[in-house]
Amino acid sequence: MYLKRKGETEMPALLEKEPSCTIEELLQRAKKLNENISSKMRAAGITYKDIKEDVVKARSSIRTSKGPRRY
Repeated sequence: MYLKRKGETEMPALLEKEPSCTIEELLQRAKKLNENISSKMRAAGITYKDIKEDVVKARSSIRTSKGPRRY
């Protein structure tokens, strides 16, 4: 994966290697990666609902750790 660093202007490494790559090919690659992730999640027994619940718990613990809100 390519992350742009502060002040960096060159093209992403993925596109540098394959300048002839079309949008359709990139979309196909993204779809394939997504299916791969989904199948691994199913194999591990993880659902998107589980992830969402974990995120909600994490957010609430952050809020409570700050102490009471004062307005």
